Amino acid sequence: MDEKVVILGAGAQAKYILEIFSISKSFKVECVIDVDNNPERLGKEIYGFKIQEWDKEYLLALKRKGLSKAIVAHGNNARKERLFIKAKEIGFELVNAIHPKSIIASTAILGKNIIVNAGAIIQPFARIANGVMVHSGVVVEHDDIIEDFVNLGPGVRLAGGVRVKKGAYIYTGACIIPKITIGVNSQVGAGAVVINDVPDNVIVVGNPARVLKKI
Repeated sequence: MDEKVVILGAGAQAKYILEIFSISKSFKVECVIDVDNNPERLGKEIYGFKIQEWDKEYLLALKRKGLSKAIVAHGNNARKERLFIKAKEIGFELVNAIHPKSIIASTAILGKNIIVNAGAIIQPFARIANGVMVHSGVVVEHDDIIEDFVNLGPGVRLAGGVRVKKGAYIYTGACIIPKITIGVNSQVGAGAVVINDVPDNVIVVGNPARVLKKI
């Protein structure tokens, strides 16, 4: 496909996106922007692209030249949301990066700016909102609801009917039993087994998961 896209971010999530687009050919990357203007990254190359600094005027110029699509790549959920909003204000259409070796049910509903890595499975009638990061090996079961700007770490397993609220981060290998709710901005530690609802703004760890501290 000849449609061009700008990647807003130059960290790990940008690497995933570049790999996905190199395989799927769904979009042609125009440039990679380091939204944090990190001096350790600026000017270096990633997948053959020179990492450029965040400059709103440059992005507006790209938009005027007809480049209409972008995808935000950032590991911090709140920062990702702010960048998503800025990109929309500039006038970009936010697109998804879906690895061809993921499995997504035909009845699943996807929002915008979603990254789905290899080996992830999204089952029937699951709903994935905007800005969600789905790492490799994740299973999102039937009727799950994943709200905006959630990060699902590698190997996370969500049973059916789970709801993960906005801004939550579920770390590597955590398992959530059916019909559990994970609260807004909460974090589930690596390998945790969650058998009770998790309130907003807390960190839970262990098997069974318990509240470690408030955020």
